[in-house]
This record gives sequence, C-alpha cells and structure tokens, in this order.
Amino acid sequence: CEDDKGHFYIGFWGADGLVYFDREKREFGESLQSRFLRTECSRLITRLYHDRQNTIWVGTTECGLHRYFPERDSATAFFCDGKDSSGLVSDDIKDITQDEDGTIWVLTSTLQKFDDQTRRFNEYGAADGFYSVDPISILSDKDSCLWITTKGDGLFKFDKRNNHFTQYLKTDGIQGNTFTSARLALSDGRLFFGGVNGFNLFDPRDIMVDTVVPKPFFGRFFVNDHIVSHDLNQQSSITMMPNDKVFSIELNSTDLINPERYLYQYMLIGFDNTWVDVDNTQRKLRYAAVPPGTYQLKYRLGNRNGKWSGELASVSILIKQPVYQTPWFIFLGFLAFAILLFLYIKRREYEFKIKGKAIELQQRVFRLQMNPHFMGNSLLAIQNFIYARDPKAAGNYLSDFSRLFRLILNNSKSEFILISKEIETLELYLKLQSLRFPGKFEVTFEMDETIDPDGYMIPPMLAQPIIENALEHGLFTKEGKGKLMIRFLRENDHLIFEVDDDGIGLTAALKLNLGKSMHDSTALKITQERIEILGKKYGFMVKFDVNEKWNEEGQSLGTTVRFTLPYCYSTGFN
Repeated sequence: CEDDKGHFYIGFWGADGLVYFDREKREFGESLQSRFLRTECSRLITRLYHDRQNTIWVGTTECGLHRYFPERDSATAFFCDGKDSSGLVSDDIKDITQDEDGTIWVLTSTLQKFDDQTRRFNEYGAADGFYSVDPISILSDKDSCLWITTKGDGLFKFDKRNNHFTQYLKTDGIQGNTFTSARLALSDGRLFFGGVNGFNLFDPRDIMVDTVVPKPFFGRFFVNDHIVSHDLNQQSSITMMPNDKVFSIELNSTDLINPERYLYQYMLIGFDNTWVDVDNTQRKLRYAAVPPGTYQLKYRLGNRNGKWSGELASVSILIKQPVYQTPWFIFLGFLAFAILLFLYIKRREYEFKIKGKAIELQQRVFRLQMNPHFMGNSLLAIQNFIYARDPKAAGNYLSDFSRLFRLILNNSKSEFILISKEIETLELYLKLQSLRFPGKFEVTFEMDETIDPDGYMIPPMLAQPIIENALEHGLFTKEGKGKLMIRFLRENDHLIFEVDDDGIGLTAALKLNLGKSMHDSTALKITQERIEILGKKYGFMVKFDVNEKWNEEGQSLGTTVRFTLPYCYSTGFN
C-alpha cells in the first residue's frame, strides 16, 4: 500500500514483516518490524490497508491487528487476550476496510467496527443476522454498506443504518457460495469479488430490494422420530400422549425452488418467550420434554431485508397429563391416603383399647385368683395348725401358700405360659385346698401323650376360677368324696383343656342359691371376656363350653367345662 507522501509499503508473511520499498531506487529499505509493540507479532502479515487519516492498518494471521503511523514512525496494536481491553474477538484478521463515513471495519471471525474515540471494537454477529463462521473479505460501497464474502455461506450485505444483514446465495445469481480473498472496489462504484467458480462484478445500486415473502406452511409431523402426519396443515390441533417425549415439524413455504433464501422462525406460545431461529438449510423445528399443557405453535417466514410474512402458520398442541398428574387421580390419591390414615388411626385406637382391656382383665383375673374367701380360709387353716401345736404343718402350709402367691403374680404378667407352669400352679392350689378339706376330693391330671407341656402354651389362670367353682359349689357340698379330673387333650390342630367334676351339678347349685355369689358369676364373665379379647388380638377362635352331665334317670353327674384353644408354641402360634 501507499501513504499520502507516496511511500510504498509491502507486507510479508514471514521474513521481516512490514518493509519500506523505494520505488525510485527500486530497492527495499529497512524493515519496520522494530516499530511494533510485539516484534514477533508483526511478521505474519495478511492484509495492509491505508486509511484516509494516513495510517496503515496491518492484519496478521493469529498475531492481532496493528496500526502504523508513517509521520510518527510508530505503531500501536490490538490483541485478543487478557492484557488487551479493546474488544477484538480474534487475533486472526481476515480483511480491513473504511466506509464512506471514515469508519474502520475489521473482519475477524465476525464483523467489528472500530471506534477511534474509545479505541474499542463493537461486534456484529449471529445475533444481528450474520450467520457465517468463515468470512473471507470485505468491501464498502458508495452508500456505506458493507459487502462480505464467505467460504460456503455466500455473500452478505450489511446496512449499518439499521444494522441489518442480507444474505445472497448461488440461487440469487452469484458465482457460488464459496469465495476467495480476491476483491476490488472500482472507481465507478462497482464491486469485484472472486470465487471458486469465477467472479462477480456488480453495482450495489442495481441490486433490487426483495419485498416478496412466500406463504409459510407446515410439512410432516414426527413424534419420537416416527411420522405421524404427512400434512399437518389440515389439522387445527394436535393431541399428544404423555409418553410422546420428542416431536418435530418440517417448515415449508410456497417457494419450493429456493427455500434457503428465507429466514425461518417459530414460537411455541406457553413455552418459548421469543421467536426461535431455524437453520434455513434444515428447516425443521424440534422439541423435547415439553411439560403437559395446551400450547399454540406459530411459524413465520422472513426475507433477506427483514420483512416478515404477514400470514403465520399456526396449530394448537395439547400434551396430555400423565394419569398420576390428573386432578381426579390426585383427588383419589388424597382420598385413599385419608382413608388409610383413618383406618390406621382406628386400628391403633382398637389396639390400644384391646390392650387396655387386656390389662384391666389381667388385673381383674389377678384379683379373682386372690379370692378373699380363699385367702381368709388359708390363713385360718394356718392358724388352726398353730393352735394344734403342729408347727411343721403350719410352716409347710405357709410355704406353699407364699409359693402359690408368687406363681400367680408371675403368671399374671404374661398372656401365655407353658402348660407345665399352669399345672404346677393348679397342683399347688389344689394341695392347699385339700389341706383345708382333707379327704373331701381327689384330683387326677390327664395329659395326651402327643402334647409337650414344656413346649405348648396356654393363657395363665384360665381354669383356676372354674376349678374353684367346681370345688366350692360342686364337690364341697356333696356328700362323700368327690372326684376332679383335669385333662389336656389334642384334637387335630387344637388343644382341649377340660375341667370335669362329679359334684352336685349346676342345677342343684342354683337351687341352693350358691350361684348368687358375686365372685362366682364374675369368674365366668371374666373368663369369657378374656377368651374374646385374646381371640380378637391374635386372630383365632376359642371355644368355651359349660355342660352339666346327666344319667338315664335324669340325675346330675356333675359339670364339665371345656376350653378349645389353638396350638401355641413357646416361639409363637402354629
């Protein structure tokens, strides 16, 4: 390039970088490399441009932008790094030009304008409509519009009055979409650009403004990458199921020859906040994981001059909610939860009630076991032994009485005890009764050989009130010696516990008014309640039968009380 005084400068890619050339002597002068801020960064020169302020702009390959002032014989530099705040977006300088207003424009990976007052660069890129990633060269026309060639994206026109880019492709008449770095602005205003398929020479003032925008319409509709509809324009709405995670729609227009000439935008109202740009070579929109709801999809076309179609393609899209998100399902879920919670609370109340009832019955059974009459009579028997000066008998009786008291106390703490423990308690109780009434009755225990008394369990103190009734109202009122039989039998999956006596029987006892005893009636009632409570708590049936025995002449042979229980092992129920 040549400055205002006729000095000629040549830039080399390598070697000495920027060199002064004396045209009169036809020889090279000194290298100007030492004038630059970073000496090594001024060697790979790709562009030289002399502006109207008589300064020389030096573009390099990956070495930044430099500005040489011939009158001062000095230079400044701009770099894309942390030490430079000029705003240069790349150190790879493709081209440099100056428009009719004197503004310097630099082509890097995008278009940048230099502000000589602030010494900073402003960027114009994809957000403004310049979609190319590989620009080649730049020229300014007489109207201060910039023309930018690219490698693969055709030719762009930038109108700085409205910051608008217009793209021209091969279909518009240019030699091809790929250009070279050859370019020239002729004095008559025409512009020359070289390309891989020839060159274009044109006057920018002869380029007609495109005012036509074709009509947009939808193409094929895909769900999960499968075609659902070949012509979406016949439908006003689309209904999609919850598992339709991905959908896409082709964007077509009435221009079937050059569809890539236009700008494509769409918006899913209810999901997108702004219009979304579409690659005009693909012309297809795609959505994934859109939440359930009702949306309105709109699509529009625009030409290279920023004019958008007045007519929009539109379709309503309904994405159904999954069943578990529907209001009625949520309502039923809350209702089911409320019912379950209510049942759980009622169940817990029932369990606490049963538990409280069981504790109450346990205390009543314990008081029942400790019949005041029996305790009083036992103490009276001990007193008699003492008065008879039989201290040994009195000591044995007292020892057995205290042992019985401890057994009853311990057994009352459990809902089930081993059969052997129950027999031990009953034997001790009957022993004390026989000492009070010697020779009045005899007791026999009968055990099924298939029953292990140390392995099976029964409710404690179940038979003691019944045995006491049999003694007090059946055998002790009978003339002569009575018999008491206590049996443990096995029938299929049940344990049979029987108390059998040959006393005067229930009918005779009632006639003697012995059945009016509060303790006796309470004993039967408490026993029945205990059986019902245990059955509800553990989920089994317990039978409790009281039968009077009769002979053929209609005479009473005594009473049989029978308990039918499920097997209960020491480790749990069978």
